[in-house]
Amino acid sequence: APGLIAGLAGHKRYRGEVTGRAELSGRLVYWERSGGKIRLDEARFMQDDLTIETGARSDFSMLHGVLRTSRVSVLAPRTRLVVSGRLGARLVDLDVSGRVDLALAETLFGWVDHAAGSLVLDASIGGKAERLTMLGTGRIEGASLQLSTFENRLTRFSGDLSFSQSSVIFERSSGQWAGGQLQLTGSLALKDVGIDRIRLAVKLDGVRPRFTLDSADILGTLDGEVSMTGPLSKLAVRGDLDVRRGRITPKIDWSKMVGSS
Repeated sequence: APGLIAGLAGHKRYRGEVTGRAELSGRLVYWERSGGKIRLDEARFMQDDLTIETGARSDFSMLHGVLRTSRVSVLAPRTRLVVSGRLGARLVDLDVSGRVDLALAETLFGWVDHAAGSLVLDASIGGKAERLTMLGTGRIEGASLQLSTFENRLTRFSGDLSFSQSSVIFERSSGQWAGGQLQLTGSLALKDVGIDRIRLAVKLDGVRPRFTLDSADILGTLDGEVSMTGPLSKLAVRGDLDVRRGRITPKIDWSKMVGSS
């Protein structure tokens, strides 16, 4: 059954188990020609290390291969969402509210080494499965984040979000990074389940990051503002920073500087 339900979204990545009752008419292999009623008593789906399950009995109707429900509770570790609306192979029209554990980012994004905290969500998700859009609001509470490309971890990060089409907009967001304070505004343009483009303004106050390059290690206290724009693969970083107690430690390969006799 989970494989059949995954087929509604156009993929077969899920595995799991479903308990319930269905009265359907049509052809099972052609969802777009099927209709009827479904009572879902319990469901559990697994994808990689992530387990998602329902929290209570839910009722669905199906017409022309599109599922409709007035309420279904979705549970994962430290996560609870209430979902209503319609879902089909070529249609997504859902209202979603609740709380999400940001540690899920470690499973969804390979470039996230550590994530914690909560995302409170009240949004509508629509469009097609391959190109979803969101409208609504959210709030990040007590988050921490460690990216694979940065040595320093962002902690105690909180802020208000708004969702507009395929963008996440940061409003009044702040946290601690590299021993100082960080304030962030701007937006992330999303594509599929990843970040397509970044447009962020970051204000730094007394941060002391360490940058490890092939040629040198760089350390210093930074104050000022930095902008980041573009895709992750070609991110442009510009800004106006004051550097205090800066230190550059070159990495010198002495064997290449001494000639052989």
